[in-house]
Amino acid sequence: MDPLIADIGIILIVATVLAIISRFFRQPIVLGYMLAGIIIGPVGLGWVMNQEIITTLSEIGIAFLLFIVGLELDIRKLKHLGAVALIVGLGQILLTFIAGYVLAILLGLPSIYAFYVSIALTLSSTVIIVKLFSDKNEINALHARISLGVLLVQDFVAVIILAMMANSGSLNVSHVITNLIVAIGFFAVSIIIGTFFLKSIFKPLARSSELLFLSAVSWCFAYAMISQWLGFSIAIGAFLAGISLAPLPYHIEIASRIKSLRDFFATIFFVTLGMQIVLNGLQNILWPIILLSLFVLICNPLIVLVLMCAMGFKARPAFLTGISLAQISEFSLIMMATGYSLGIIPQSLVSVIAIIAVLTFTVSSYMITYDEKLYRLFKKAVKPFESLSIKGFDLEYCPEKESDHKIILCGCDRIGHAILESAQKLKKSILVIDFNPELIKRLMKEKIHCIYGDISDIEIMDRVNFKKAELVVSTIPDYADNIMLVKKAKKANKKAVVIVTAEDVDDALELYRKGADYVILPHMLGGEHISVLLQETAEDIGKIIKNKKCSIAKLKKRWAHKNGRN
Repeated sequence: MDPLIADIGIILIVATVLAIISRFFRQPIVLGYMLAGIIIGPVGLGWVMNQEIITTLSEIGIAFLLFIVGLELDIRKLKHLGAVALIVGLGQILLTFIAGYVLAILLGLPSIYAFYVSIALTLSSTVIIVKLFSDKNEINALHARISLGVLLVQDFVAVIILAMMANSGSLNVSHVITNLIVAIGFFAVSIIIGTFFLKSIFKPLARSSELLFLSAVSWCFAYAMISQWLGFSIAIGAFLAGISLAPLPYHIEIASRIKSLRDFFATIFFVTLGMQIVLNGLQNILWPIILLSLFVLICNPLIVLVLMCAMGFKARPAFLTGISLAQISEFSLIMMATGYSLGIIPQSLVSVIAIIAVLTFTVSSYMITYDEKLYRLFKKAVKPFESLSIKGFDLEYCPEKESDHKIILCGCDRIGHAILESAQKLKKSILVIDFNPELIKRLMKEKIHCIYGDISDIEIMDRVNFKKAELVVSTIPDYADNIMLVKKAKKANKKAVVIVTAEDVDDALELYRKGADYVILPHMLGGEHISVLLQETAEDIGKIIKNKKCSIAKLKKRWAHKNGRN
């Protein structure tokens, strides 16, 4: 049997078995892959010993992983993240790096080793965080949105660092600056090509799904080869290839078709990382592993907590955001693997970070799963951090003397916008609760009473005065949040009319049973509206055109208001 076929077969079979076991115990699948590498590698049973070809395949895997990240990365989001994600993201990176570097130096590591370790400890895992938030159905919660914003900032910083350190055996300033200039130029060219040229090239290819897939993969490899020619890793080239394709209208289809290919090679990458874990002399590195793991699990959340409270956030969302970032990233593993391949750091240091990854992946998955229980446990300890709030960062306008609001609106950026306009016309006092910081800032400028947060936050709900409310409206379709809102509002004021939103009929009926006065079903309303349009089509095609023009005019008006334009 061909040794390569046998090695790949062993890797995939063992990785699959351990991935199933990881899923059964609700652990990240990446953890199963790395454990597979430990078992079948030199440290374990020694089933796979020749790692040269396997390492090449793993590099292709990480290239595809970053290609998908680039495809799904919308550069325009950076403009709309606002101060929250940018300040928390950059602040966390800087403070964690400094603290991690000092800790690594105190542990006796040389400066170049300390640099790599501190960078590895700074980044958090996008894959794990998104997966766990999706499993908990919290992907749209306030703390989840902030976490994803911070991760977006981290991903950009990680790619820049990878580019700067390309083929550099030291922290030579001139070499780093040269790499940075070349990387920025490569990045700029990718954006220009993707924005102005690729659409016309890929438009005829998109007629065939097979040609579209093949062209996208070829584009990825072309960029990888150019990247290597410039002295960077193929991972950087793949990421920029994804960035250049992201503006295309076909980028979602491309990403969906390449994900299976990415998963295959990425599996080999994480298994290979597991193979690189060396347990010889573990007693000598045990304490550094424990201390660095505790740093990630405790100091990272603490830094985020301090930064967010300084920006005016309450303790709960700051605490939940912090503990969601309490693990190292896939990028951390990539950087260490890159450093080892360039001969900058020893394999033992790669093993240390890989073991820390296993530990922090495992512990943080439980921390995110039981985040509310952890908050209740540490509530008294983290509450004092709210006093760190810096004037000017407040994201609310709600004078206590004017707290008797007639209308409570939860979620203003959806159908709530029309409700806000009606309340202003009727001159009814209204309180808006929303987790869009830009919207809250705009409402604050207009002197409309508002609070930055979401209705899943019990502390936010405790601050709202429902006793004088005539109408309570939630445009947020989360069932559990709306149940809590109905109970809270009806307990304080039985006369208040409570209108909530649901995703399906079962949830709507249950909300009615719990006391909701009216439940909005957006999908059902949309279906009924299309039904009306179909009937009008048969009667008068002109009505459709008229409705379209009215709809476009309303959307343009709302867009202008949302972006602060007249």
